[in-house]
Amino acid sequence: MAALARRRMKIASRSHRQAKGRLRGLLAARDHPQLLAWAAGDPGVMGLLTSLLFEPDELIVWRAIEGLGKAAGLRAESDLESVRDLLRRFIWAMNDESGSLIWRAPEAMGETLANVTALVGEYGTILASYLREEPFERGVHWAIARIAGLAPATIAESLNELVRSLSMADPYLRAHAGIALATLGAKRPALALLRLAHDPAQLTVYDFTSGLLRTSTVGREVQGALSQSDGRS
Repeated sequence: MAALARRRMKIASRSHRQAKGRLRGLLAARDHPQLLAWAAGDPGVMGLLTSLLFEPDELIVWRAIEGLGKAAGLRAESDLESVRDLLRRFIWAMNDESGSLIWRAPEAMGETLANVTALVGEYGTILASYLREEPFERGVHWAIARIAGLAPATIAESLNELVRSLSMADPYLRAHAGIALATLGAKRPALALLRLAHDPAQLTVYDFTSGLLRTSTVGREVQGALSQSDGRS
């Protein structure tokens, strides 16, 4: 019996590695149609995508985040509760009690909410409550910037903290706080945002248009958000 159990475990482990390798290949090719076709028939794909959040390759991590959002959007069409479960697991993975922190959980939550807007009001405030929690500060700032335009009221309580982030030493925090505030059309930090629009500090961002990582500046990112905000007004 023990030998049979070990054999089954080996087969399951090999199958998992093969599935993970297939998924990694789809992400490397950025083949979203094939990814979604697979995800439509296999709910386990979202778990596989989550496992790739631990990859050392930064580009694969971001493509896993992107793919997770798309797969969650597809799943939400027939089973919104399963997406709620996914978001709850990410929240749990941001607490020490979980025993296994997922550092990229905020980005995964943000991208999931960007694709499943029906849940932004439910989980956006919870996500924003981790704005000053290490090691999630960068991820939460990115996620808030990502969902800021979808349900502004859900992060209204975080406005003061976002304004505070405009003067933080980390350019990643400055940039994404600026994007969020510009997207929200916040008036109070208008002068600070205008100053930030000339900030030359560099950061690396994932470009959802090209599917590549690119080097940008705080000023360029904030200018883009301000331009889009002006276009909506």
